[in-house]
Amino acid sequence: METMLNNPWDTGSPKYRLFVVLGLAFTGAGILCSIIGITTENGFLTWTALPLLGIGFICYVASIFFRRPGKRR
Repeated sequence: METMLNNPWDTGSPKYRLFVVLGLAFTGAGILCSIIGITTENGFLTWTALPLLGIGFICYVASIFFRRPGKRR
């Protein structure tokens, strides 16, 4: 049986991989800040989570554009 190597991570550019990892890291940090801020009733952490989640989302959307193949000649 043949393995499929045609997935975005294997065929994507280094920029694609970087932005996917950055998006996951910022999103994870935002979720963590949100959970800690809500459970400890720390308003600063709760409000800090929003920009982190936004940056994570923007990084992930940017990675979609780096995943697209270039124009064929």
